[in-house]
Amino acid sequence: LHVVDAATGATTVQPLGQPFDEVALSPDGRWAVAFFSASAQPSADEVLRNPNAVAILDLEDTGSDVEPQEKNVRSFGDVPLGVVFSPPTMKPMVAGGGTGAARTLAVVFASGYVTFLDVARPERSEVTVHLTLPGQGQTVIPEEMVFAPDSGTIFLRAAGANDIYAFTLAARTPANDTENDFVISVNTLAAGTTPGDVAQVD
Repeated sequence: LHVVDAATGATTVQPLGQPFDEVALSPDGRWAVAFFSASAQPSADEVLRNPNAVAILDLEDTGSDVEPQEKNVRSFGDVPLGVVFSPPTMKPMVAGGGTGAARTLAVVFASGYVTFLDVARPERSEVTVHLTLPGQGQTVIPEEMVFAPDSGTIFLRAAGANDIYAFTLAARTPANDTENDFVISVNTLAAGTTPGDVAQVD
């Protein structure tokens, strides 16, 4: 991956371990996630490919020994459709009042589920949330996500769903370095029919 400073023209090269064909960039320009698109086809010289692999890159870390952090997100038969980022001020809520530490989340969209990654702590496990109940036959495709950092809440609009999904982050104490310091609860907000948009009003 070639990262070009628009102000100076300086280029930094960050080698990727796999031939990803899509890159999502955080709004503040610090983080990038490289992934395989749904249409990506292996080249003739590839022996193995995990279509659910992603690489997390900190674009402010420009040392010569910097390496992207690769992860394999959970797969339930579908490949990523896209990646969106929260603001860097996203905080889990603490029971009894207050908030946990601020962080940037990357959210991987896939048919029927979304996966949350704490980009600053790639060693921690991802959190995957299904958008349908077991046995339901409908297809639900995540399309638009809105973040409300002050309340630790994330709203999702999805094709095939008549509701808006509301994900709330709650702080927790992890038992080890690979566990997250938050859990996610899910509620649905009835819209009456398939919503065409979602927005946050301050």
